[in-house]
Amino acid sequence: MVVRHAMSGLAVMVLVTLAVLVGAPAAEATPVPSGGKHCVTIIEKVPGQGSKSRVVSNDCTTGSTSLAVPADSVPLITFWQNDNYSGWSNTVYGKSGPCDSEGYGMSDLSVVQINVDGISSYTYDSNCDEQRYYDGLYYGGDWRTNFLDQPYVGDLWNDNLWSMQVWNG
Repeated sequence: MVVRHAMSGLAVMVLVTLAVLVGAPAAEATPVPSGGKHCVTIIEKVPGQGSKSRVVSNDCTTGSTSLAVPADSVPLITFWQNDNYSGWSNTVYGKSGPCDSEGYGMSDLSVVQINVDGISSYTYDSNCDEQRYYDGLYYGGDWRTNFLDQPYVGDLWNDNLWSMQVWNG
């Protein structure tokens, strides 16, 4: 997994222009929420592997610089550093469309944990209305199933949420 640093606005414009010239889907800029640092992680389903997903990219920025997101990606879930959706954030986008009954699997959220300095809350999007999170990597340990945004993941999982599955229930 490669973590890349935020690019300048000019570099993003050059990449978007190149993508258009070579026929790739245009990137859209995602605004940076207030609170400092924001990261964007792009995942895609592994064909023929059910809900197994792999990380395509991970980028972070601070300040007011926006991050480019491929036009064919949809927001799945945003993780927050603090309870009540505050502090640093990391939005995970899916390149394989919105959540369906198969959903997406994030078996190792270590990079997201680092990006937000510990997950404490999250909001879901794109039909990912059922979430199961674990206090261990690769869906190990204690788990909890939710059907709503979580303003606080609970004492057991606060800063200790290491894997998650999301799907349309």
